[in-house]
Amino acid sequence: MLLPDGPERWLRVKPLLVEENGTRAIAGLAEDITDFKHYSDVELKFSHKKNGIIQVLSHDLAGPLGTIQSLSSLVATRVREYKDEALNNVVNLITQTSKGSLRLIRDF
Repeated sequence: MLLPDGPERWLRVKPLLVEENGTRAIAGLAEDITDFKHYSDVELKFSHKKNGIIQVLSHDLAGPLGTIQSLSSLVATRVREYKDEALNNVVNLITQTSKGSLRLIRDF
């Protein structure tokens, strides 16, 4: 609703059909929801910003973690021939951690 002095107001209207003695009429309630609408719009705006930031961050984090995962898999195949159990465990830990981190970022 636009008022004569300029401010915009938002109303929620709840119409009711009233029947009495064969006569029908429409009655209802009007509630000023301007403040609710304003806060809802602000919340939606910041929600979109948050989602955009999360999308950029997850994309930027997934790239390096994917590279780490690929390189650690390559290193894992090469160090197996050394039969150094401690080194194999470290490389395996790097591979598994990078895979888990990528899954977490993609789920996020």
